[in-house]
Order: sequence, then C-alpha cells, then structure tokens
Amino acid sequence: MTFQQLRDRPHLSVSSVREYLDCGLRYKFSRIDKLQPEYTADVLVFGRAIHKTLEQYYNAKLEGEPISCNDLQVVFELMFQQAADACSIVRYRDGSSYTTLVDQGKTLIATYLDEIPDAAFTVLATEQPFILELEDLPVPVIGIIDLVEEDDDGTVVITEFKTSARKYTREEVERHHQLTLYGLAARRTGFADRRIILRIDCLMKTKTPRLDQFYAIRTDQDEQRLIRLLQEVWRGISQGIFIPNLTNWKCPTCEYKHYCDEYLTTKERRSP
Repeated sequence: MTFQQLRDRPHLSVSSVREYLDCGLRYKFSRIDKLQPEYTADVLVFGRAIHKTLEQYYNAKLEGEPISCNDLQVVFELMFQQAADACSIVRYRDGSSYTTLVDQGKTLIATYLDEIPDAAFTVLATEQPFILELEDLPVPVIGIIDLVEEDDDGTVVITEFKTSARKYTREEVERHHQLTLYGLAARRTGFADRRIILRIDCLMKTKTPRLDQFYAIRTDQDEQRLIRLLQEVWRGISQGIFIPNLTNWKCPTCEYKHYCDEYLTTKERRSP
C-alpha cells in the first residue's frame, strides 16, 4: 500500500492529533464528516509555500546544484500562487493580501539564506515519508519529515520548517510532539544505531524578519509519553468522542464555525 493510499484509510498524523486535541468537534467536521471549510486561512497558504520553497532549496543542494536567492524567490512566488489557486477561498487578514504575502515570503526566503549557518551538513532526504506501526495502536501513524541531514560525525539531524509571528519558548520546543514523533520515526525506520538531533528552523514574521533555530533531543521516556498520547487520542476517536473546545483561541476565526454553531444549537443534537 502506498503512502497516499494510507492517507485515505484510518490513520494518525501530527496534524490530525493536534487538530483533535485543539478541538474534537473541528476534527469531526474535517476528518470524519469531511465537510468543506468556509475558507483557507492565508497563514496556511503561506506556510505551505515556504515549505515547498525550502524543499526546492535542499533538493538543489542534494543534487549538487545550488540555487540562487533570486531564483528561490521566484520559486516561492510560484509555490504561493499554486497553493492559493488550490483553495476555493483564501481569507486574508486585515492588512494582508496576495501581494503583501508574496513580498513577505520573498523577504523571509532571503533572510533564511542569509542567516542559515554554513554547517557542514550533508542532505540525505527532503520530504521523507514514514509509516509507523506502534504497540497497542490499531492504525498506522504517518508523516513526512521536511529535511534529513547528517554531520561529519554521522549524527542525523531532523529538521522541521516553521513560520511564526511569535517566538517559540524553550518549553514549547521540549514539549513539541512533532519533533518527538519525527525522532521516533527516524529511530525506527533506519537510524536506530545513530545519534539523532532534532531541529526547528522557524522563520519569524516579525517587523525585522529573522531565522530562529532550536535544537533538541528526545529520550525513551519522551517517546513512550507520545505513544501513550497517540493511544489515548485514537481511543477517543474510535469511541466517537468529539468534544468542542469553545475556549480555544482559534475558535472565533475557525473555518468550520458555521457548522459548529449549527451543531451546538440544534435541539435534537443537544438531547441526551
């Protein structure tokens, strides 16, 4: 079975787990009912375009054909256009537009190339898919690692690309489920005998753009905590437990809000 075929069957992923924990009802609308969202937020389109652009950058590095900043900025504009065109409606925040986000993306790409350390890392893979069969979990856990590199000592470096307007704290990095899962996947799919370091490359969408890098490692205990979390999330999903989180900061601008309002105010659905 191919990776794409697995996506169409019951499974867990970082995004689905995060969505379920953020709001069970949103997970139901999106993943179970497969309802059409009202719109796609501009930050999602922007993030997808940045990911695809950096993938092109590291693919070029992997092939020994470095790409210039100007060419990579052209790639970003194309990736942003494709990501936006793939959405039925893109909702732009106040002060943002297609043009301003393209300009911002080009600036961030230049910032990345200017600030990324000139480390002697060798690119092993980009957009590396994985499939994990974990104990006491009846469905696979799937995902795609943005970047896999190694240093001169043979240490494997797993990197996740992010964009943010708010700085990550050290506590957030240490509790970052995505990093833990990617480290677990790397260890169980070919790198069990290698030292593994995890990294976040976060392009900051601040007034003065910058690149923040965070390094982390994970212990066996960290991985066991994650596995237990995945087990509990799947137990809730399989039992049809989809609790709405009306205090989530994302709630007022949720792209499924009209479905939520209808669901929560229909008398039949509120009855025991």
